[in-house]
Amino acid sequence: MKKTFSKLVLVGIFLAFGTSNSSAFDFYIPDDGTLYLKFLEGEAGGVSEFGLGHTISDHQTYLSGLPGNPTPSTEVRVGDFFKGKRMDFFVHTVDKAYDLDEWAFSTNIDLASVIAFNDTDNSLGQNGDIVETVNEKTWKFHLDDATSRFFDDDDNDLVIQARLEGSVTTPEPLSLLLMGSGLAGMFVVRKKTAGIQKG
Repeated sequence: MKKTFSKLVLVGIFLAFGTSNSSAFDFYIPDDGTLYLKFLEGEAGGVSEFGLGHTISDHQTYLSGLPGNPTPSTEVRVGDFFKGKRMDFFVHTVDKAYDLDEWAFSTNIDLASVIAFNDTDNSLGQNGDIVETVNEKTWKFHLDDATSRFFDDDDNDLVIQARLEGSVTTPEPLSLLLMGSGLAGMFVVRKKTAGIQKG
């Protein structure tokens, strides 16, 4: 187990010189589509859950029991998103052996979050980024769990796949115009019908 003091020094150097942002983890949806998540592999003593959110009170779990008992073990649908949407992720880890219960968020710069969502020693060779691009619609997140600030930064506790499929369909302007005309027509007919019934 590495000393926390050494980890603090390492993270301080990383934040000062490793990236131009406060966090190297920035994941934006590159095109309209449906996002899917899947747990691929991992090595960790604690049990983690992973999903969307930026606070403890505002999060949605999509994968749990990681890494030993992933639930679900198959791909899970997250939802439809438009191009440019920033995705905010979290990792929540409980390690009973060390009596630890920690949260990490991709938008935060506390030590737990920085270790979980960044490669502070650049072991992946991506300037601190833990997102590996598989192809234009598939990525791998090489995450540490939320308790890793006490142990190590090996970027292999939780390897999560994110995949974008298809596109989000939006009504064409003509379709919206026709739909609006139809609703207006229904309103007029109902009003006339109500007038006849009163008469």
